[in-house]
Amino acid sequence: MFYRCASIWLIDNFVDSTSTFEFIKFGSRVTKGIPFDVPGAELGRQRNISCFESIIQKYEITDSAIIRMANIIHDIDVNKWGIKITFEADSLELVFSEIRGCVCSIM
Repeated sequence: MFYRCASIWLIDNFVDSTSTFEFIKFGSRVTKGIPFDVPGAELGRQRNISCFESIIQKYEITDSAIIRMANIIHDIDVNKWGIKITFEADSLELVFSEIRGCVCSIM
């Protein structure tokens, strides 16, 4: 799930700083805005790339740090059971799996 937050951060910082985000109930139809990270969305996981990577491709983001982040996210989100190409992927996946158990609230 952290990769979904990374995609929100990417959009807010590199695509549209005035964007707002709304989480909708699973299975609900998206009636406004641009859906992302859902089945069939242009900005989602497809053809062996993560949602984060699809945003980078669509908006032609070339920042080297973002590309590095994309490699790590790819390892965690898409290359889950394959041989990792980044050394950070396993340890970050463990950290985020522990965080996943926490309940958070944004006000």
